[in-house]
Parts: sequence; C-alpha cells; structure tokens
Amino acid sequence: MNNLKLTYLLVLTLTAFVACMKTSTNSNKVTTDPTFGTTGSTGTTTGTGNGTSGSGTIPNTGNNPGCHDAGTGPQSEEYYELPNIVAHGKGANIVAWSSASDPRLQTASIQGHFVTDARFNIRVLAYTSPGQGTDTYNNNCAYMALPYTKLQVKVGVKTQGAFTYNSTYTFNDIPVDGCSGVHSFSVPQSAQPLIIEVLNVKWDYSCTYDKMQNFNDSPRCPWDYVWPNDCYEIGLQLSTDYTKDMPH
Repeated sequence: MNNLKLTYLLVLTLTAFVACMKTSTNSNKVTTDPTFGTTGSTGTTTGTGNGTSGSGTIPNTGNNPGCHDAGTGPQSEEYYELPNIVAHGKGANIVAWSSASDPRLQTASIQGHFVTDARFNIRVLAYTSPGQGTDTYNNNCAYMALPYTKLQVKVGVKTQGAFTYNSTYTFNDIPVDGCSGVHSFSVPQSAQPLIIEVLNVKWDYSCTYDKMQNFNDSPRCPWDYVWPNDCYEIGLQLSTDYTKDMPH
C-alpha cells in the first residue's frame, strides 16, 4: 500500500511538472521578438540593439506626441519597430543599412515581418548621435558625438535580387528624439520578404558648424551628408497588412 501511495504521488508530481513546462512553452510563443519588437501605447520600444551606444527609445511625451501611439485597424498584432540602427555617413546613393544584411535580422521569423500583400508603411525615428562605439555592422564610430538636431533620410524598398528600387522616399526634417510622418510605399508583387534600405542620410550639423565659423553662405546649409567617420542613429517603424497601422 505504501508503494502504491508513493507511485501515485510521483505521478501527480510529474503531471504538475509537465503542465508547468507546457505553460512556459506556450508563454514563450506569444512573447514579442527580442530584436524586431512591437510598439504601441506604452511609449517605449521592446526591441534591443546590438553594438550601439545611442538612446534606443523615444518617449511618447513632450514635443514628440504620437511616435508610439497604439496602432489602428482590426489586426491583433501591433506595428513593428526596429530601434538602434547605427550607421556611418555615406556618399550619395551608397547604402548605409539594409534589412537584408543587418546581422540581427537574418532569421526566417524576423524576415517574415517584411512580407506583405498590400500595405507597407514606414516611419523613421531619429536619435541623438551615438558617438564613439560601433555601428550595427560592428564597425568603429571614430568620433565623439556631434550635436545634430535633425536628419534627412532616404528609404528604398525593393524585392530580393532586384537592382533597382520599386519605390523610394526621402523623410525630411526628422527632429532628434522625434519621428517623421508615415509614408506608404507601393508594394511589388513578391512572395518573398521585401528589402528596406537606408541611404543618402544628411544632417544639419555641417550647417551649424559653418555658421559657428561665421560662414553664413555655406553650401552645406541646410543639409549635408553625415561625415564618413561619424555615426548617426535611427529607428524604423513598419506596418504591413498583417499588423495594425501607425496613426497618420
């Protein structure tokens, strides 16, 4: 009889343990992806960056209302946010960052965020200069942080294997610790994840510097390409037909 009781207790213990394991597994399935996070009314991002030293979040308060408002639409999933894109200044039409080469995004589950049938809306967030450290590709940012106050960012969208963009758009006058408006990119016919690329990023710091040197007719005003040895930091918000849309 004692052996029967002991066996019964062991069965109950194992059953409870298996139930806890199942609960834990199911819980993990519904958590947000740790790299490409969702955003919403909480006012902060859930994503995490790699090799960055910038601010990483923009509060949904003060001079920046709406940068993290909850999405609109019947979909159950919020729109996505990828923070902590740190890149070097590049010349004209040279890609500074791509969703196809960012080492944090090279899994099927994350690339699935770039699949869409109809809607592909993007908004850009601007962060303060990250200064010395490393960029998203683990390249050194050589110089100390420079106090730019706004950025101009060109974004291109294309299909995999394409040499030209299906659509491009330049987001203008993005304030530091703020966000741009939302732009709707035309969606090419493709069952593969689309590719987002960032290029032609300009800042207002060159103009500010020249004015400090009393060079008031500077050709670098109001915009100039970010200097090659310096880094800037941005974030991207993305909505597809599978997610809620950013309010706009």
